[in-house]
Amino acid sequence: MPADIEGKRVAVGTPHRFAFTLDHFTGARFGLFMYSTEQTGGRASFMDFVYEAPGQLT
Repeated sequence: MPADIEGKRVAVGTPHRFAFTLDHFTGARFGLFMYSTEQTGGRASFMDFVYEAPGQLT
């Protein structure tokens, strides 16, 4: 990890490699729901779902 000492970049400590593992993944999840407004019951069928992150719209 470089540090700035008196205007010069100096290495401090030892290199560390970060590893991506899924042993504790807390990522984003999506849910699609159907809400009945007239009577209870019914069902919904979703044939497609597209998520576009902000700034990546096509």
